Amino acid sequence: MITAYIVNKNGSHSIENIENNLETYYSIIDCDTIDIVSRRFAGRYLDVICDDCGLFTDNPVVTAVDPGYHPMLVGTLVIVRHDEEGETISLTEEDVKAIRKSIAMVLDERGLRAILRCDY
Repeated sequence: MITAYIVNKNGSHSIENIENNLETYYSIIDCDTIDIVSRRFAGRYLDVICDDCGLFTDNPVVTAVDPGYHPMLVGTLVIVRHDEEGETISLTEEDVKAIRKSIAMVLDERGLRAILRCDY
């Protein structure tokens, strides 16, 4: 089990203990192909597991933006970190604080909702 920060495409956010395996990621993100990208939140680089084909879905939901509020990532996101060997590990309390500092509120066609604002 690892501790991850989940950003749902419906706008909700939560910290959850999840299994560290592909089946769990596919289930949470609701996709068939994942990608892991590095993004910076409040100065901390973290790994974001996302739908690799999310932009090709009908009506993709933006869940992370750059500092200028341009779309970066879409769909449900799983945020974790990795160790020196590249293995996925739990977030620390400082990581969670950085993520929470990066939450921004946006008003779009879906209404007022929370998204993540990446430093990079």
